[in-house]
Amino acid sequence: MTYNIIATGVGGQGVLFLSRILGEVALRQGFYPTIGEVHGMSQRGGTVVATVRIGDMKGLGPLIKQGGADALIAMEPLEAARAWDMLSEDAVAVVNTRPIWIEGYPEVKDLIGSIEKRCQVISYDAFEIARRVGAERSQNMVLLGTLIGSGRTPVEEKYVRDVLGERGGGKNLRCFEEGLHI
Repeated sequence: MTYNIIATGVGGQGVLFLSRILGEVALRQGFYPTIGEVHGMSQRGGTVVATVRIGDMKGLGPLIKQGGADALIAMEPLEAARAWDMLSEDAVAVVNTRPIWIEGYPEVKDLIGSIEKRCQVISYDAFEIARRVGAERSQNMVLLGTLIGSGRTPVEEKYVRDVLGERGGGKNLRCFEEGLHI
């Protein structure tokens, strides 16, 4: 068994934190996770991509082949569209519809539409949900909750709750719980 997740966004949105949570959860479930990161100009708002490969045997490399991702968690719609070709046709994409605005930004509905041609998409404004909880920076946990709540991943809710609880729980855990019900 191998399950491949891509997490993407821009610097400061918590992509790397999310990948580390997924890796720790996978370890606790008895899997062998491998995490890869690309975060070149992330400190200046550039693209950040993390791959999380979860397997039942050791030795998985961090790279996911084109069309080989089972899931996408995207903190930003343009970054989601950039990753669409990495998704399999059976994948699920959980996409935050709140963009990081730049001049000439494409229509969000068009970006989401391009991904919907490839696979199932669950899209909503994760920032707004995190804001209601009082933790705007925890939109990554809202999106993680939605992926887990979709039932389309081997990652189990109980283990995510345990890991987040040990890391202080609080607003991250509340945001995760909000995402479970979307």
